[in-house]
Amino acid sequence: MAKKDKIQNWVEYIQRIHAREIDMSLERVRTVFERMHPFGVTSKIISIAGTNGKGSVAEMISSILRSAGYRVGKYTSPHLIRFNERFLINGMEVSDSQLLRSFSHVEVARNQLPLTFFEFGTLVAIDLFVHAEVDYMVMEVGLGGRLDAVNILDADVSIFTSLSVDHTEWLGQSREQIGMEKIGIARAATPCVFGFGDVPLNLLEYCEKRDIQAVIQGQDFAFDAPAKGSTWTWRSQTEQLSDIPLPFGQRGCQLNNAASAIMASRLLPESPIDQHSVRRGIGLAKANGRCEMISQVPYIILDVAHNSDSVKQLAESLESWHFKGRIIALCGMLADKQTTESLAHMLPLVDEWHFVTVSNARAATALELTQDLHAAERSARRVQPHSPPLCHDDTLQAYNEIKERLEPEDCLVVFGSFHLVGDILPAT
Repeated sequence: MAKKDKIQNWVEYIQRIHAREIDMSLERVRTVFERMHPFGVTSKIISIAGTNGKGSVAEMISSILRSAGYRVGKYTSPHLIRFNERFLINGMEVSDSQLLRSFSHVEVARNQLPLTFFEFGTLVAIDLFVHAEVDYMVMEVGLGGRLDAVNILDADVSIFTSLSVDHTEWLGQSREQIGMEKIGIARAATPCVFGFGDVPLNLLEYCEKRDIQAVIQGQDFAFDAPAKGSTWTWRSQTEQLSDIPLPFGQRGCQLNNAASAIMASRLLPESPIDQHSVRRGIGLAKANGRCEMISQVPYIILDVAHNSDSVKQLAESLESWHFKGRIIALCGMLADKQTTESLAHMLPLVDEWHFVTVSNARAATALELTQDLHAAERSARRVQPHSPPLCHDDTLQAYNEIKERLEPEDCLVVFGSFHLVGDILPAT
């Protein structure tokens, strides 16, 4: 059997071994971790929680660390095409052989103890990084923070990227409640970087009581967006860095995430990373599907924006680019992702709508998304002068058909789900 087939068999297997997709608990995953690595880990840990931007911040802080000469393991989710994408060592996906070894290691250690898909994957990541003897583990939290599998590791620096109302069935109904779950990744006497300024008071009180150094964007550090050109400036209360390349090469996208990554690099337990490594790290960082422009004639943009806040950021970026042609949207979303609110952000910009049902059991159907679009139009008390939205059964066929009809100055924006972007990326 080919190794790729073996990887897929393992992925399907770990999706079945726990009856629940999510089980908010640390007891089981910690038990297996201690069986695997009874003496813990020697790597420094950077844990990243938040509603949006976690994967982007993880890539940028990892790239900065690599540029400074450190050996870095990065764990993110979900993947777009291959399961191996979740585990990078020094910027490279782990091999199938490495992955198969760690799958087996976790399976033996769990000894029939049920683990969710994410818990199993997190233990695989830790095992891979321990075996590779990385200096830093950059770990993206999957859901929440306090009871997420990543939180079995003690963060030396934590990053809280953003805070919106999402996953309310698990985390709470308000920013204050959700924030208390996510801030659980921070540890006493360590810094926590907040990538937003409106930090709820209860989180600041939590940090103060536990001697957590709260470092807040807009208060302790900030950035100046470029009016033109290809560089920007970051500054803190003690330092300024200028001539920084635009993150992922995209004007207007990701500057707040880049600013948080830079701030975290200034707070590491070792000596601060030199400015050259910071600039180089931001310039070399890459992330598929994050406001990614894969073509400029015509414009084609792929974005995994999948909830109201991230779609709002996408809309703001599209508006700032002042496209001369039509904006055509191909959208597929999960049903639990604030679909109406998300589509409302794009409503003033999009001239032509196309919807697909993404390949996930939790997907909103294309028809349901058209109904959500009409609900957004009614809420805005206007119907946009675009043609009726079209529903498609096949994602790739829809993408190719739309692409063939684009004029040179048109923009096709594909957004709404990791699953949608993941299905289209191999065809680009």
